[in-house]
Amino acid sequence: MNYIKGPDFPGGGIICGRAGIRKYFETGLGSVRVRGRYEIKDEEGGRQSIVFTQVPYMVNKKDLAKKIIELIDNKTLEGIQNIADYSDEKHGTDFHIELKKGANPEIVLNHLFKFTALQSSFAVNMLALDNGSPRILNMKQALQLYINFQRQVIRRRTSYDLQKAKDRKHILDGLIKAVDNIDEVVSIIRSSKTQDEAGAKLAERFKFDADQIKAILDMTLRRLTGLERDKLTAENDQLTKDIEVYNHILADPAFLDQTLIGEMKEIQAKFGDERRTEITDSNADEDDEDLIDDSEVLICLTKGGYVKRMSSEEFKLQNRGGVGITGMTTKEDDEVDILTVSRTKTDVLFFTNIGKVYKVRGYQIPEGSRTSKGLPIINFLQLATGEKVLAILSMDEYKDDSYLFFVTKQGVVKKTASSEFASINKAGKIALGLKEGDELFAVKPTDGKAKIAIASKAGKLCLFDESEVRPMGRTAAGVRGMNLDGSSVVGFATSLEGSLIFTLSENGFAKMSPLADYRQTARGSKGVLTLKASDKTGNLIFMDAVQGDENVLIVTDQGTIMKTTLSQVKEQSRNSVGVILVRPRDNEKIASVSIEPSDTKLDQETAAESAKAQSNQDKSEEKEQEDNEKELEKEVKEEEDEDEGKDDKDGDDGDDDQ
Repeated sequence: MNYIKGPDFPGGGIICGRAGIRKYFETGLGSVRVRGRYEIKDEEGGRQSIVFTQVPYMVNKKDLAKKIIELIDNKTLEGIQNIADYSDEKHGTDFHIELKKGANPEIVLNHLFKFTALQSSFAVNMLALDNGSPRILNMKQALQLYINFQRQVIRRRTSYDLQKAKDRKHILDGLIKAVDNIDEVVSIIRSSKTQDEAGAKLAERFKFDADQIKAILDMTLRRLTGLERDKLTAENDQLTKDIEVYNHILADPAFLDQTLIGEMKEIQAKFGDERRTEITDSNADEDDEDLIDDSEVLICLTKGGYVKRMSSEEFKLQNRGGVGITGMTTKEDDEVDILTVSRTKTDVLFFTNIGKVYKVRGYQIPEGSRTSKGLPIINFLQLATGEKVLAILSMDEYKDDSYLFFVTKQGVVKKTASSEFASINKAGKIALGLKEGDELFAVKPTDGKAKIAIASKAGKLCLFDESEVRPMGRTAAGVRGMNLDGSSVVGFATSLEGSLIFTLSENGFAKMSPLADYRQTARGSKGVLTLKASDKTGNLIFMDAVQGDENVLIVTDQGTIMKTTLSQVKEQSRNSVGVILVRPRDNEKIASVSIEPSDTKLDQETAAESAKAQSNQDKSEEKEQEDNEKELEKEVKEEEDEDEGKDDKDGDDGDDDQ
């Protein structure tokens, strides 16, 4: 199945799952389910249309339209306004199903697939004649019989070509000998009264046989030229080589197979084309949402725009200091960008670099395995050219007294009532006005009274009251939240998430410190030091507020994922360096970190291993950490004394809300 993917129908379509393919590969009997390929488009008046650009094999669109109308009349299908077929030979299939205003396209699609030929099953019965007897073949048997047949074809063809080449070479040998003795040959022919007499004399003189004599007597005068003599010699030499190859094919089975492979490659180059029928591992659920299990999932997005959801149960807890397991297969030059926790029946909001937001349900995100690559996000979000998703947020409620708090990479902040995001169509909505050169970093829900913490790559953390930022509309650009002093934002947290600040450096050093350890500053200040970056620790890569018992998922740019519990990270002062939480492999960097609410505990064996490993590691790190902390405390005190007098000046940058 790595090489022969499965059926490829002329009309394209999408094969749902590989189980049916595998079954007939193994047994010769099976069934594959094929769906039409579609797009959901927005129409005027707030309506939507489902446009099918491919339909399953042998589906007649006129009969399809009649069936849909029949189902609408008997109330089996609801939410459909009109049907139109704009298909033609030039543009191919273009079958439109226009929906009523407010109709849910996903529910309509599920019913279309269930009751019409837009989803069809094709039975596979690999019945063939094997040496004249009917037999059901699995794929391996069919391939072996085909290969054996092709070998037989090559042997028969080669035997025929060999005999033909030998016969022709025999004639050429006679012609060349005759041309070399042309004067004597002409004299014998001229002195003979009949052809039979001439043939007899030539046979007696030069030992020619009947075939050679006939070719000589039929030879034209132009064959007497030197150029024709060279042509005869060249043809004879080529036949000698061909005969050698033919004998090699017939005598050496390995060389025969190489010949077969070469011919198959020629056929591939001449007739091979791109696959028309897509095979997907994602089986869309045909039932309504009420029948879908509400389970926790991980949503993973790469910088190249590939997205998938997967079960968080695929990642077992590991001890602190682990190296992780492969969590996603990425394309070359692609990196994992965002990893977040959600649920199948929760709204998932996708915020993009141009300040727009899109919304889908968790189960609508394509499902993948732990090591699968995922699917392009543009398959189900209507992103504009150059538009990229930079933040993902899960939400269940949209209240007027709750807010979404935005932070950009350049430290600009804004909060907007969450009720403004309750209704988002497929085309998305404007969520944030961005200044030139800036990008969204993260979005989190707040209650209007939280404390806001923003961390920079340089290791500084700015803490201020949310009340310092007044509510703004969706199109506003916001105000300065932190003076980055040339750095960039790497962390954003609210006090609603927990009373501990968890930080992680590029080289895997982590710590948890009480939020109370961080001096509160004004909005727009430089903040206080939380990590003194060094070659050993690397720069700050992540900061968030936690309770201390959560799980943390760390993903590298190469797709390695480690899942561990924060209970293995000791609570320390913000002056500490921290402990090694994860050890990135060579040439790997931490790309994304996600906090997952914990509902499981490490088993006794794992806990014992964890305690032992942590004890040994703590002893080895204790002395070095004490030295680092003393140095850090001195630097922190100096920086705080210097910055304390500047907070009031830096607190308000005077930028107008936009």
